[in-house]
Amino acid sequence: MEVSTMTKENQANKGKKKNFVTIEERDKALKVDLVDFMQRTGFELKRDSDKWYRSVEHDSLVVNRVKNTWSWNSRGIRNHNIIHYAKEFLHLSYPDAVKMINDGTYHENKQIQPTIRTNKPFVYEEEIKEVADFTKAKNYLVNERKLHPKFVDILHKNDLIAQDNRNNVVFKWWQGGKIVGATLQGTYKNYEKFQKRGTFKLVAENSKENTGWNFTKGQPKNLYVAESPISALSYFELKLGQKQDVHLIEMDGAMGKVATALKFMQDDSKQLNQDIDSVTLVVDNDLAGYEVVNFFKERRFSVLGKDIPIYVDIPELTNDWNDVLKDRQSYASDIQKQPIPIQQWIKDNERLMEQLKENTKSKNIGAVQATPNKEMIQSKTRDEKGSERE
Repeated sequence: MEVSTMTKENQANKGKKKNFVTIEERDKALKVDLVDFMQRTGFELKRDSDKWYRSVEHDSLVVNRVKNTWSWNSRGIRNHNIIHYAKEFLHLSYPDAVKMINDGTYHENKQIQPTIRTNKPFVYEEEIKEVADFTKAKNYLVNERKLHPKFVDILHKNDLIAQDNRNNVVFKWWQGGKIVGATLQGTYKNYEKFQKRGTFKLVAENSKENTGWNFTKGQPKNLYVAESPISALSYFELKLGQKQDVHLIEMDGAMGKVATALKFMQDDSKQLNQDIDSVTLVVDNDLAGYEVVNFFKERRFSVLGKDIPIYVDIPELTNDWNDVLKDRQSYASDIQKQPIPIQQWIKDNERLMEQLKENTKSKNIGAVQATPNKEMIQSKTRDEKGSERE
């Protein structure tokens, strides 16, 4: 009878899907070449160097060939492995992801260097080869990005920006009197290599997570959160040059860093016993920007027991604040308009928030595309008769 019972159990379990993974199976999967696996599952990559590959569709998604990991800077995702990729992009459970990887005929990555999370602190001199010459960086910021030369000189003089040995602009992340990270921005265009972005961009290795490039004018009473250093600087020139008590912080497009930016400000304010009067999200006119706004839809932000109002300022006629800076005349109304309370912005843009909701219904992590909302832009450029401006 006992034998008969065991036989029935074995037969019942035979048809069941395996719902666990052994250590050996996991380790075998982690040795599979991530680049080969991604390409053979339909993900198009472009080779930047021996170490780095980049997504053709999402230019902030990069693959580290040496670590066999992928990072998506615009989503705040860092150093995820091949199993995470299969789960997120192929919508597989953990066991199914491991099985698919191991059952395939994919190449093994023999370049992998084992990595142990040691929370290694950022050492500027080890990660960045800064040079005294600032010519290429200044030329890019002034002539390509249209920032005022005197403003650029002030930033350089105050050690907020620099140039490295590859002519990249270096945006230094300062926190507590120390450089804790850096963003590198290329100064020449190569669309074949860098696709739609056109230029190189990278967060330096070992940069402190959940921080970003920032600077303060006066007291940090009014916080402005932007998606990139260029956007932050553009917004400052357009709207904040004559204002006092301003603190700008950028998040390199990563929505998850917005909350941390606010936590960073909360901690600073408590240490300084300094009130914050307002927080303004100065994000891009695209679904990624709306995602940031939506993140704060039902959230409160308080400092020293006081609720802080959150405002939104998104350009209506173009994609981002650097576009506005480059053509002030065409986008004069964007410059003149004032930030509005977040709930009012959401009410005024219900259609956009519905579009965001539809896009995020998919489990695909890339569902929310970082593309300008053309319908919104076009509707804002029509005159009262309904014809579009020339």
